[in-house]
Amino acid sequence: MSRIAGAVIALLVVLAAVPSQATANAGVEAAITRQLEAFKRNDGAGDHAIASPMIQVMFGDARTFVRMVETGYPQIFRSRSSRFVKLSLIDGRQIQTVLIEGQDGSVITAAYEMVEIEGQWRINGVTLPRGDAA
Repeated sequence: MSRIAGAVIALLVVLAAVPSQATANAGVEAAITRQLEAFKRNDGAGDHAIASPMIQVMFGDARTFVRMVETGYPQIFRSRSSRFVKLSLIDGRQIQTVLIEGQDGSVITAAYEMVEIEGQWRINGVTLPRGDAA
């Protein structure tokens, strides 16, 4: 009987984790989408606000941040479309893989490091795997 109770408890733990993962996925995707849309609208304050505090301090102000994205990540700066692939926990970090199509039709794979701060998902950096350099 204790085996059955243990199995039921294990199943309940797994089922309880599913909604929180789905919530994390939705929050992460919403944050990245908001930033991509802000870039398209030339909303420097809006796209800078979605960056983590570490990134905000690193670049100082919205104008510097936007310039860095425009020159270093042109497909992200003016994306045509995006498709969310997978949210993974890698070395304790939440990494969202996104396929992004630039205005020129090129497609890159962007790995967004995400952090949750006071219930809000923020972008803590983006890396492009070798061969996908912007």
